[in-house]
Amino acid sequence: MQPGDLLLVSVWHEPDLTREVRVSPDGWITYPLVGEVAVEGATIQSLRETLETKLHKYITEAVVDVSVKEPAGNRIYVLGKVNRPGVYAFSKNIDVVQALSLAGGTSKF
Repeated sequence: MQPGDLLLVSVWHEPDLTREVRVSPDGWITYPLVGEVAVEGATIQSLRETLETKLHKYITEAVVDVSVKEPAGNRIYVLGKVNRPGVYAFSKNIDVVQALSLAGGTSKF
């Protein structure tokens, strides 16, 4: 997880604790009863375990589900002599040629 990602966090049988939370620019989220939690670079499994541990004092057998609803953190900016300059989201590593392809290739110049 990284800054800008939108997460969906829910606790089984606790509909009031279902929340969409966005990872802040400094890599933290705020969640009810838990407070602030550092999530930048964490895995979904590790965040789930952290939330279950911190919720344990309020809900003895909390079952937490975490999913990435919108991975907004991965963006590249393609500028210059391309057909569609702009910002592009991506979900896996891409190289320069793939980035140029996302922007519609190079324009005639």
